[in-house]
Amino acid sequence: RSVTARALARPVPELTRDETAAQAVERLRERRATLAVVRDGEGRLSGLVSLDDLLARLLHPPTAA
Repeated sequence: RSVTARALARPVPELTRDETAAQAVERLRERRATLAVVRDGEGRLSGLVSLDDLLARLLHPPTAA
């Protein structure tokens, strides 16, 4: 028996583009989620972000050139 995407889908947190990585990590931890949808100021989809991406950025911030 095949399983549909609908059967596996679950709600994911939504973040704004203005939230910091630290704020986003906290929101994901509160929801016990590993992915979040990122929306712009008008509610349009900007992209997805993973907990791994956020933690990597916090642990290894880009260096100024």
